[in-house]
Amino acid sequence: MDRKLIILAPPGSARELYLAAVLKAGMDADIVSTCQEMFDSMAKNPYCGALLDFFTKMKSSSSEKKVLAEISEGFPMMIVKTAPEPGQIQAFSFSDVKKGETIESFILKECLAVKPRTIRASERKNLIFNVIVSDNPRFSAGGLERTVTVNVSASGCFVFSVVERVVDSTVWIIFREIEDKTPIKAVVKEVLPWGQKRRFPGFCLEFETIKENQLKEIWR
Repeated sequence: MDRKLIILAPPGSARELYLAAVLKAGMDADIVSTCQEMFDSMAKNPYCGALLDFFTKMKSSSSEKKVLAEISEGFPMMIVKTAPEPGQIQAFSFSDVKKGETIESFILKECLAVKPRTIRASERKNLIFNVIVSDNPRFSAGGLERTVTVNVSASGCFVFSVVERVVDSTVWIIFREIEDKTPIKAVVKEVLPWGQKRRFPGFCLEFETIKENQLKEIWR
């Protein structure tokens, strides 16, 4: 699968500078001008990272900022802007400003470390559910993990965990607080290991089989 970034930046010299830096680092990119265009493209096309123009992000609506922050929890994302020096770019991670960060280092350290994937930018709610996660649909004792969700959306959830998981692997999950405890089949879309970032460790799940009544109870 070809690896590609998505760049959010308005037309102009800054956009061309960002694209040139990405191409120089050996990766291709799609370019969009608005957050909604970005969300639509990410839902249809697999990417391994995103560059966000600083001023475009600042001008985005509060709801768009919220979605961007949620996406960044499990997806490589970098903020960029032109530097005072001609032809130079200032770059920093979405959550933490780091001196010496460059687009090239971002691609090498983060984007090449993940498998390109699509992102569904659905609203998330910070809801804690007690859940049981299993590696198999029988929920045999050897493959169970008892933990909690950090947030949920209509399409999936983020589960707190320090257990090693594999992206694209299948798990089954039971929500203890809902009436229908039929196991829900889900796919691991992203893994955040313990100790690598100042965020909750765990994994993002995308629901594959979930009943309508279950979703109503979870997404209340």
